[in-house]
Order: sequence, then structure tokens, then C-alpha cells
Amino acid sequence: IATVFVASILLVSCGGYGGGGGGSTSGPGTFSLVSPAAGATGVSTTPNLEWTASTGATGYYVDIKTSVAAGYTRIATVMAPTMNFQIVSALTASTTYEWKITAYNYYGTMIAGPQSFTTGP
Repeated sequence: IATVFVASILLVSCGGYGGGGGGSTSGPGTFSLVSPAAGATGVSTTPNLEWTASTGATGYYVDIKTSVAAGYTRIATVMAPTMNFQIVSALTASTTYEWKITAYNYYGTMIAGPQSFTTGP
């Protein structure tokens, strides 16, 4: 008695994580931080962080920290095409913060920043 196993494979092509679908197979494009500007002082303790668009990005990670030695804290994940994030939990007054944005898609990431700003009294 012989046993025969038959296997079939179904190949499916998809646009990648987040839809993409346009045939692109590359990570997000370069982009930049807009506001608060690098070195800005007297910034609100609830600032609106803004950046330019990264071509091909599915979304963005928003990260912030208070000192060179500290690690970044991810405060939000924002889906494209949104290019801003309003901090609603007040930051500490008269404190310097460093922030960066990481654009991502199925194929990789691209970072803008870091740059720093100082909150007002």
C-alpha cells in the first residue's frame, strides 16, 4: 500500500502592510520637522508638533525625551496623511525637550530629527 501526499501552494501578491499597493518596494522618503523649530524657546507646554510628509509613509511614530542621557518615549503613533500631533498632557515648564519623528511603511523607516525646543515658564 502506498500513501501519496499532495501539496498545493497558493501564491498571493499583495501591496504590503498598510495597503501601499502601488508597486513601490521602498521605505519612506526623506522629510523634515517643522514646528517647534530647532532651538525654539518659550514654547507652550502643550505644543503642536508638525512635520512635512514622507512619501510612501503608512504612519509616523512621535518620540520625545528630556535629556541627552534619557531614552526616547513614544508618545503617539499617527497614521498618514496626518503630519502633526498635539501634546495634551502638559510638558514641564522651562525644560528642554528633544523630539523626532519616524516615518514607517512595510519596507522600512526614515527618521527626521532630532531637534530640541525649550518650554516657557
